[in-house]
Amino acid sequence: MVQATFTISGEEFTEEVFKKIKNYLRGQSASVTIRIETIPSEAMLTESGSNYFLQLDQSLAELDRGEGLPFSKEEFEALAKK
Repeated sequence: MVQATFTISGEEFTEEVFKKIKNYLRGQSASVTIRIETIPSEAMLTESGSNYFLQLDQSLAELDRGEGLPFSKEEFEALAKK
C-alpha cells in the first residue's frame, strides 16, 4: 500500500492543486482523506482557553464517528467568509 501526504497552506490549496491530485489518482483504486487544520491565533488561545480545545476535541471525535458533513469547495468558502 502506498500512501502520500500533501501539506500545503490554505492559500496554496487551489482548484489547480485539487485537479493535479485528482489526475494523479485517475485509474487507481484509492481512498482520499482531506484533513483541514487551522492554526489558532493568539487571540483564540487567550480568549477561549481550554474551552476552545474542548470544542475542537469534540468536533474531531464527531468526524471520527462519521458525523461529518460533506460540502463543496464553494460551500466551504462561503461559510469561511461568515
